[in-house]
Amino acid sequence: MGIIGIGDIAKTGKVGLYTLLWYTGTTALVSGLGLVLPRMLHLGKNVHIVTTKTQVEAATFNGLLDTLQNIIPPNPVEAFESGNIH
Repeated sequence: MGIIGIGDIAKTGKVGLYTLLWYTGTTALVSGLGLVLPRMLHLGKNVHIVTTKTQVEAATFNGLLDTLQNIIPPNPVEAFESGNIH
């Protein structure tokens, strides 16, 4: 109703242009802040990431129907207790 209420098609295009410019401008401003601000505040300066070697076993895919049936375990409390959360 808001766009129809404008009436003139030229005004509608003008509103669309202003909306596009506002969206682009605010996105550029926030992206710039996201790049500059952490550097100015020295975020992550004394952070050390430690990696570990872990063996991960890939799950087998038995089909879509089997996957859908196993989404909700028969006993959610037991699955949570044993760490069998998929």
